[in-house]
Formats: sequence, structure tokens, C-alpha cells
Amino acid sequence: MIYRVLSLLLLTGAFSCTKDLGVDLPYEGNRLILYGVLSPDSVVTLRVGHSYPPTGRSVFDDGIQTAEVHLYEDSILVDKLAHQGEGFYVSTTSFKPTAGKSYYYQVLATGYPQAQSKPERIPDPVKFQNYKFDEVIRSTINSGFPTRKLTLSFIDDTQPDSYYAVDLRAYLEDQVLAINTFGLDRPDDVEDGCGFRSAGELNEYNLSDICFNGQSTIVRIGVELQGYIQPGGRVGSADEIILSLRRTNRGYYEYKRTFNAVEGFLQAFQPPQLRYSNIDGGYGIILVYSKDEILLKP
Repeated sequence: MIYRVLSLLLLTGAFSCTKDLGVDLPYEGNRLILYGVLSPDSVVTLRVGHSYPPTGRSVFDDGIQTAEVHLYEDSILVDKLAHQGEGFYVSTTSFKPTAGKSYYYQVLATGYPQAQSKPERIPDPVKFQNYKFDEVIRSTINSGFPTRKLTLSFIDDTQPDSYYAVDLRAYLEDQVLAINTFGLDRPDDVEDGCGFRSAGELNEYNLSDICFNGQSTIVRIGVELQGYIQPGGRVGSADEIILSLRRTNRGYYEYKRTFNAVEGFLQAFQPPQLRYSNIDGGYGIILVYSKDEILLKP
């Protein structure tokens, strides 16, 4: 009985002792948070949220629902987005950006400073120079799965600070097939300044032209041809793979580079990340890209 009482006292002490550190965490006040993607492939959509104080009690909501969201093309107002729910604002005219033109958002909401994204030019799509997808190799992930080596090349433009993303999506009879790929130019867990594998999209490989500015570059990827049908999880073999080559902005590259794939309470143990932002007067990021696609038949 004595041991039980002592154990109870020890547990009570361990979980009830707290200490007020008396440290005021910095907070510059409420700010709007903007997230969006600008691409000729999709109708303009913007998610508008807001920041929360780091201490005290807050009621989390579904974003700002009464904001005024204006889109400018080459400094001319071209669209006013309407709220569709949960903080998402969508073009009422099904407006899509045009390659070669520059765009920015201006957002107004009661109780918040005005937020405006920096002007971002929609890049012209980059074209594949060459590609090859017939060499059989051994998978480094699933032994026994049929695997091929994908080799592709493209030519970088002469402008500095260009960014790219190579992405693969597999299908079986129009059903999504989750497949594994692995980089052959660098280990998948290595970022060497020239590129990296995205943590959020494991079949996407992001590149910076710091290593090949104005020149042709080659990308090599191992691609498993078997995967798991989504949803359901049955094993199947891909009958087509869509290979995408995106030319992106720095925001796209940095978002993928600092993406935190860890979820839940484990995020508390992750090292802090300095997040890139192209928003003035608020937080968030606008991703920009244009793309070229090729259909691969295994």
C-alpha cells in the first residue's frame, strides 16, 4: 500500500509541476495569410486566412470570408474573386493567367492590414529536349518490381534564377496508381543546391539552374512500373505515366524545399524553418508555373 501511495505522489508531482517563464513571445498583430497557385492550367483561386497570437486562447476558424480579393494583370485590374467557402476565393469569370504576363493579388479585410502579393511573371513553358524510357534497371525500393530508367533533358533559358520541377503520375485504366520513384542523380534525402526530391510530392524532383544556367541539363529517375491502385490498395501495373516538366518561380521551389511532411504533435520536434514569402503586408506564398507534358507508355 505504501508503494502505491508513493508511486501516486511521484506521478502527481511529475505531471502537475509547471512554471511560468514570464516571456512575452513576439507578435506583430493580426495579419492576412495568402496561399495560391497561378498557372495557365487552372482558374485563379486564392485561400485567405489569418494569423493567430502565439499565446492565450484562440478559436480557429475557416479563414476570412468577407475579404475583397482583386487580381491584377500587368498592373491592370482584371478580376475580382468571390468567396466560395472556407476562405477560398475563386474567379467568377473562370479567368486563367497567360504565360508572359505578370500578376499580383491585392486583398482587403476589415481588421487587418492590406496584403498584396509581389508581381510574379507566368513563365513560358519549357519543352523537353529529349527523353528515353526503355532501359530496365533494378529497383532500390521494392525488389522484384519491374523498373525502368527515365532519362530526360531540357534547355534552361539564359535568365538567372530559373526553377524547374519534374513530376510523374501513373494510371491504370484511368485509375490513379501510387508508384515509387527514386532519383539517380543524387540520393533522395540530399539537397545539394542544384536540386532535391520534394518531401510533400515524392514523385516530384525540383531543380535550380544554379548548376546549369543557360545550358542543357539531364535528369535521371528510376520508375517502378507496379504500384497500388487508389483507392483500394490493390497491386497493379501502370498502363500510362504522365511526365510533367514545370518551369516555376522561386516561391514554388522554396515551398517544396521547406515543406514539412511531419504531421501532428511530431511537428513540435522539427527544427525551425525560415519560410520564404512573396507577400507584402501579410504572410503566405503564391506559387507560379507553366508546364509541358508527355504521355509515357510502359
